[in-house]
Amino acid sequence: MNAGRWRLRRLRPKGVGPLEVWDLPAEGKELWEILGVPRLDAMRREGRGDDAIGPVMGASLASAIADLRHGYRFEILFVGGGLLELPGLEAAVRRAGLPVSVSFSSDRAFVAEAGGRALLRENGGPDGIVVDVGQTSIKLSACGVRRVRERDFETLPLRLIGTPRPRVTAAGTAVFAGFIADAIAELLAAASPRDPLLVLALPCPLGDDLAPGACTYGWEGHDALLPEAFRILDERFRPWPNAPRPEALVLNDAELAAVSARAVLAPAAGTRVLVLTLGFGPGGALLGDSVPASEEPDAERTNVRPGRTTVNRGEA
Repeated sequence: MNAGRWRLRRLRPKGVGPLEVWDLPAEGKELWEILGVPRLDAMRREGRGDDAIGPVMGASLASAIADLRHGYRFEILFVGGGLLELPGLEAAVRRAGLPVSVSFSSDRAFVAEAGGRALLRENGGPDGIVVDVGQTSIKLSACGVRRVRERDFETLPLRLIGTPRPRVTAAGTAVFAGFIADAIAELLAAASPRDPLLVLALPCPLGDDLAPGACTYGWEGHDALLPEAFRILDERFRPWPNAPRPEALVLNDAELAAVSARAVLAPAAGTRVLVLTLGFGPGGALLGDSVPASEEPDAERTNVRPGRTTVNRGEA
């Protein structure tokens, strides 16, 4: 897809398959309700400190891992995301004595960075930008510089899956697109990367046409989201003015986290890795030589609750 002078390309990393895990049953609720920012905020409102919250969330994570192992064949678990900042969470998982190897990303909220840098190198632009759009913020990095752009919930209100979605209008699309474009422009001003290449991850399903799927932004149906974002970026900042065709490689955020897992762990051939990202709600992906790129696993592995043989399209 072309967007002005930009080339936008849907990237499907080999051996990476995204999983919709956010709504799986856990502790009588759905997974996002026990492993996500809403529960964290609720416990903080109750007056609990993070030192007390971390072990509780870690115990829930350990329980979820045990359940997931019944539905997916994996030998290693790789976990990243902002919730890893909670003290005691990792220790609670390790105390659970799980029968799988568990690895926690040292980059935590910037779990996408290692994978993004690997993709930049593979595509000939090592000095480019990594942009990870999450449900609560955008994490960006280039040239050793990191930036976080927080989501303004007044401008971009939280829209849970199943609630009314905003009407598709040019003005509405421009609000979504401007959030992404302004974050990229801020990093460009701070880092001045040389290579006109950008890896961009979005927290939603993505088709080959780059039409965004469901997430808490409610931007499904806004098919012009990315073309408009890069139009705004060029209008306000025009990065790499001497590059006739800058390029953006676009993928799902859990897919990019799986590429990070591959870069960090270098798993042996034939090893299956389950990747979980813990932010507003959990995202997931499978990594392995036999995993089809961007395809759900078969019914045997997705049937982790009675009657669940398909995966709901959408993310919390």
